[in-house]
Amino acid sequence: MKRQDLNERIFDELLKEASADYIEEINSQWSSEEELTSEHTFSADFNKRMEAIFSKKRKYERIIKITAIIPNCSFPTEYLFGPGTLPALPG
Repeated sequence: MKRQDLNERIFDELLKEASADYIEEINSQWSSEEELTSEHTFSADFNKRMEAIFSKKRKYERIIKITAIIPNCSFPTEYLFGPGTLPALPG
């Protein structure tokens, strides 16, 4: 066996071992499966804000369905998101 081939095989084996060690190190830093699957409790404020977001989304989806049924019907974004939300018209 040539010296170059031997050096390459040694390098490959060292690289495999170093990679395996690095993967083990990274895996040990992750949270355990039990921690990842445990249920998280959110604050009441967070839940309230999420419900408001979902409520707006449901309202928007209902309006989209209605406008799809009625031809040439459109609602201003003020109706959906409150006053002052319309973009300024150019010119």
